[in-house]
Amino acid sequence: MSRRLLALEAGALTRAPGRALRLWIVLGVLALACPAGAESRLPPHYAESVAVYVIDPGGDGELRFRLGRFPECGRGILWMSAYVDGRHYAVVDPTISLEGSASATPVSSDSVTFDVAESQGIRVASFRRHGPAMIGHVTAATKAHETYHPPIGAGTETISAEIVFSASHGGVNVRPGRFEVFGTAEAEIVTPQGTFRISGPAKWHEQTGPRARFAPAFTYFWGGSGRVGLLARGGDSGDSWGYLVEGATVTPVERFTIESVGPDRRRFSVALADGRLIEGSASELRTSSVPIEDCRRPSSTVRIDSDLGDMIGHLNDWDPARNPQ
Repeated sequence: MSRRLLALEAGALTRAPGRALRLWIVLGVLALACPAGAESRLPPHYAESVAVYVIDPGGDGELRFRLGRFPECGRGILWMSAYVDGRHYAVVDPTISLEGSASATPVSSDSVTFDVAESQGIRVASFRRHGPAMIGHVTAATKAHETYHPPIGAGTETISAEIVFSASHGGVNVRPGRFEVFGTAEAEIVTPQGTFRISGPAKWHEQTGPRARFAPAFTYFWGGSGRVGLLARGGDSGDSWGYLVEGATVTPVERFTIESVGPDRRRFSVALADGRLIEGSASELRTSSVPIEDCRRPSSTVRIDSDLGDMIGHLNDWDPARNPQ
């Protein structure tokens, strides 16, 4: 376990010494990489993904990490990208082996490890998951491409990263099997050009359960600052979901609309369950894409100007009719 994660936990213990025994037991479980535990039968097409994104408040650096696990076939896939020092590294590696850890992750537990084979150099864990003080920890090393639009498979540039995520509120189950939480994160990224550190608004999410293909077009949008986080998803189906978090207060999204893909600055509006209407614009800082399901999924890092103030985040559009591989 990293020194930074241990230091963070030491701070938590100082603030709440009465919880020391329970927290150190959790840390001990994580340090020993306790197996996730087997399920005798998984639903057809069961899959998992866990992701964490962190962006410097000015947009000058960011790290995206996402791990997909497919326990029934014992394999996984890594999506990872880093933007530091004006360079963008990215990889989509579908050859991740789960080996002996090919079982479902018990996401209802208070602490979990999304296991892969030890030889893969990837570790994803989180604990204190059912309260407002969740911590996530990711380490990963891979061979990436220096591009915004990577092909499938490993590249030639060795990069590694460590992320420590700290939630700012209790996680939200926005859909069955979909867990989302905003917070802040610190990341250390090592590239051929050196070691870089970024910190800023961050988001952690998980998806577990039977996996349907993406199908209808949709837009997934999130932004964060030091005080708020906004997540909104809308699409051709007319179904919108998401939430606004302000401190510890979470308000569901009822409707999300945004201008069509095209302009570098796109206007949006979000209707909340409490009757408020949030309006603003998302201005593109840079774009990237990844291959998925025989298409490319584009994504933009955006600076957000809205009724909630300034935020930084991502705007992802999925439309297989417009974005063939």
